[in-house]
Amino acid sequence: MAYRALYRAYRPQDFEHFAGQKHITKTLENAIKENRISHAYLFCGPRGTGKTSTAKILAKAINCENAHDGKPCNVCDNCVAITNGEHPDIVEIDAASNNGVDEVRDLIEKVKYAPIRAKYKVYIIDEVHMMSPGAFNALLKTLEEPPAHVVFILATTEPQRILPTIISRCQRYDFTKISEKDITDYLEYVMHEEKIDYEIDALALIAQLADGGMRDSLSILEQCLAYSGSRLTVADVNTVYGIISVADQIRFIQNLLTRNMGQVLKDLNSMNEAGTDIKRLTMDLIQILKDVVIYKNTENMDILTVLNEGYLKDLLPYITVEECFKYIDILMDASTHYREATDAKVYFELACMKICNQVHDEVKVKPVSKTPKAAVKSEPKEEVIPIIHDYHDYSNSESHDEIEEETDPSTVEGKQPVEVMNEENVSRETSSPLQTNREQNQIEIDTKDIL
Repeated sequence: MAYRALYRAYRPQDFEHFAGQKHITKTLENAIKENRISHAYLFCGPRGTGKTSTAKILAKAINCENAHDGKPCNVCDNCVAITNGEHPDIVEIDAASNNGVDEVRDLIEKVKYAPIRAKYKVYIIDEVHMMSPGAFNALLKTLEEPPAHVVFILATTEPQRILPTIISRCQRYDFTKISEKDITDYLEYVMHEEKIDYEIDALALIAQLADGGMRDSLSILEQCLAYSGSRLTVADVNTVYGIISVADQIRFIQNLLTRNMGQVLKDLNSMNEAGTDIKRLTMDLIQILKDVVIYKNTENMDILTVLNEGYLKDLLPYITVEECFKYIDILMDASTHYREATDAKVYFELACMKICNQVHDEVKVKPVSKTPKAAVKSEPKEEVIPIIHDYHDYSNSESHDEIEEETDPSTVEGKQPVEVMNEENVSRETSSPLQTNREQNQIEIDTKDIL
């Protein structure tokens, strides 16, 4: 038997063994069980999240001879033929290569014929967003009022490129990225079926690299197995995909925070020679700094992505939340230049140097002398007493007399007389220290003459 790629060999054949997308599989199961079959479905979502697999399971479920609770039996003739891709009533069309008006007109011409073996004739149109505007318009009428025996299933990664008139004629289902836990669990199932030993951390790393795509995770796993042989380890995945270990990433960040520029540049050269993916490394460092921020604000280990308790102890004494955000901004700014750069290493090196210099500026403290400086006698400063004049309107003589009577201290009972600040007092109180010193020196001279 010819070898089959893992993503084809382990494609789910029913909703029960489907990884993720529970909101979609449950809805479709209930609709099939209650015989509420729509004439058109639109499956949207990132690549490798199960759109085509769901379409094939749906085609089997509505045509299965022994369906139970909306689930296909996978043993009847229709189910087996659909699984093998040999059923005459299940038509798969790649819209990327069949996107013209002529192809759509040919499809419309065949739609009117009744199915040969199954209850429904199912048209699965993949990458439907690649169809031309003319092809979309040609399909509109048939999609709105197809024959009762026809079901259209459209799949796309870019729903924004599909005409709104097409979308409005379909039941839309949005597929999300599959969680890393679901991917890891499915990879464990595959490894048990293949009877291959593995490290669970290696599968978790593959799930992280897959970025929510089950098909991508199986392709990565297959490539790593070709390298590792009978046992899959984290080191194998790191070698195949040019990734440095988390421990090495922590040491690299410590060197940045302690301004060990020489070691940082040495590590960068070693990474470059080993073929390390700089783009991936940048995102890994950002994720580590993000974990530090999360832990410092929540102190919850369960929600961290990369760091464990040991790694946190290595980093927390060196960095604050504010510094984490600064360094994340520097790394993200560098990553924006990677796409157009001929050598991403240059931008990454500059970002590392910038972090080192920022750390140096932040931790630089002015040295404090242990021996106190000699006390410097400060000269007395001239004290200036402001003169505040109360303003009164004296245009009316009567009011003037009344004011004098009211403000005369001798006429007010129970109040202490207020000393009036005259020019003589002001001049005496505001005399400068220099004048006082001169008078004192003159007195000393007169005393000496008398003696």
